[in-house]
Amino acid sequence: MLGKRRWSPAVAALLLGTTLLVTAGRWAPAEDHPTTTGGATTTTPPVRDVPSSIDRSETSTSPSPQPTAPALPPLDLTPAEPLATQPETLSGRPVVENAEGIVVHERLAPFIRTLLAEAEVAEIALEGSGYRDIAAQRRLRAANCPDPVGSPAEECSPPTALPGTSFHESGLAIDFTSNGDLITSRDHPAYRWLEANAEWIGLRVHPEEPWHWSYRP
Repeated sequence: MLGKRRWSPAVAALLLGTTLLVTAGRWAPAEDHPTTTGGATTTTPPVRDVPSSIDRSETSTSPSPQPTAPALPPLDLTPAEPLATQPETLSGRPVVENAEGIVVHERLAPFIRTLLAEAEVAEIALEGSGYRDIAAQRRLRAANCPDPVGSPAEECSPPTALPGTSFHESGLAIDFTSNGDLITSRDHPAYRWLEANAEWIGLRVHPEEPWHWSYRP
């Protein structure tokens, strides 16, 4: 076993300092830049550029655009009973609603409310009567027809369909009035307004009765 060599304190300090300098030179990055502050030497790490391949938009703090809500489908009425070309008996009481004073089939009610609201905005006085049951139709026939049982509709004043054949009984027809008066002229402002605005609902006017509009999609 070899004996340990004893160095003098001065030589030992010189050897330790040399070893530290060699080690520091071996491991320090080549691009580090030494600076001197108050006699002491320090090393400042270099500032590295951000690679150009990074997509800076991903690190942006601005909010991402929100997706556009899909457009709602247009309103549409479900199929209704077709307008009879020949007198046809209607059976069963329909489900009806009061649409701002005009009682109509429940499917038609939201559209009639919209129609009346638009008429009010246009300053058109518009009211009317819609659904009536078969008993009310018989009473009208008694009041309007010379022969309530046998008279055809055109012999009544105003024309009145036979009980069981009127679309009023299904809630799909309206007799429109303006300021309480039946609209009997196609020159009436309310008629002209209906002609321009009722078709989108599916309402069609009777060819001989300007007041009578039926749902005929």
